[in-house]
Amino acid sequence: MATPPVASVPPANQGLEGGPPAPPAPPGTEMTGICFRDQLWLSTYPLDRNIVFDYFALSPFYDWTCNNEQLRMRSIHPPDLSHLSKMAGIEYMLYEVMEPHLFVIRKQKRDGPEKK
Repeated sequence: MATPPVASVPPANQGLEGGPPAPPAPPGTEMTGICFRDQLWLSTYPLDRNIVFDYFALSPFYDWTCNNEQLRMRSIHPPDLSHLSKMAGIEYMLYEVMEPHLFVIRKQKRDGPEKK
């Protein structure tokens, strides 16, 4: 199976001139009416728990300031829970999985690194 691309700036989040991604929506922004689906991507890379975050990063719901993105930029991919647990800030976690059709992703704020 082909390896999914790790795009630095997905087309859905680029500015009009193809610049950096748009900033995340401000807190409280109504997004319940927004639906995201990239059929070409899905037909090329069937979803599983290892690549679901690559797909999610293409959506307008993804916060480009999250810890998951920091790990992606450092080529720590897919994000390892042990790396996320050492960071503070916004992160995404797989909350529930029923492959191949349901992946519930939870956005959460980690106040600081976990202590052993």
